[in-house]
Amino acid sequence: MIVSPAILYTAYVLVGAIARLPFLAEVHGPDHVLRHAVRLGAAGGAVLGLAVVAAWPRVARAASARSWSPAVAHALVLVFAVWNVGQFADWAVHRTYENYETSLAIGRALPPGTLVQGKLANGLSLENGIRPIFIGHGFGNYDDRKQRWDVRYILTYTDPEIGHEGDQIVDVLAAYPGWQIIMTFDVAETPSGHDKAALIEKRARH
Repeated sequence: MIVSPAILYTAYVLVGAIARLPFLAEVHGPDHVLRHAVRLGAAGGAVLGLAVVAAWPRVARAASARSWSPAVAHALVLVFAVWNVGQFADWAVHRTYENYETSLAIGRALPPGTLVQGKLANGLSLENGIRPIFIGHGFGNYDDRKQRWDVRYILTYTDPEIGHEGDQIVDVLAAYPGWQIIMTFDVAETPSGHDKAALIEKRARH
């Protein structure tokens, strides 16, 4: 049995979109939450892809046959359209501008080109000229996260808790003892919509 990478990739895209649904509230959530969604999508995609390959003759015949009536197809399109309208209505009712206002405030506090560590710095760099230094969990400026004395500032959550974006930011803070919060901001990242972020300045190295 020859497994086509294209089939596995297509299966991952399909299943991955479904696997992400339980974690929609965690758009910029902790890395362990997002990893669960990726792993779930990868496992489901592999199972679906292998199942399609194993049953390919029957899948091909079923795909080429007209098994759904136009009425069923129209009903499905209507369901998906209503679902999307509902999501848009929910956003319209509950939307906030806290992240936008915070991004502007950061731009007033820091000059363009300022290096800022933290995953949250990426999302809050859209309305200013800071240069975010993303820190993933095992990737994205992770290896040298404790030696970046050329980066003066850190941007992360304080509420719901320090480390909400991932325990790697706790490692960064521990590596720079004496850090101080110089500004706090309102942000909307979790389902509560009432979160706090802090701009942290590192203590000068002696």
